[in-house]
Amino acid sequence: WEPPFRHTGKYLEIDNRVNVLNKRMEVLNGMFQMLKDQLEVRHATRLEWIVIWLIVAEVGLEVIWNIIIHDILGLFNRGD
Repeated sequence: WEPPFRHTGKYLEIDNRVNVLNKRMEVLNGMFQMLKDQLEVRHATRLEWIVIWLIVAEVGLEVIWNIIIHDILGLFNRGD
């Protein structure tokens, strides 16, 4: 069975077709890797912005609490 199998493989150019498919798969793999990297960067950027806004909210609340409530309104003084 081996000679007809080899002859058929040569006739159908199986080796060339396999090489072409392997090259296409390498290209697809590279494209998916770039897409994965882009999604990771987008996610990291989103997390950074969440942290930044949380810090801004914390600073804003501290300003409101310390300046407006304590100093201006005189509420919740600590026994001054």
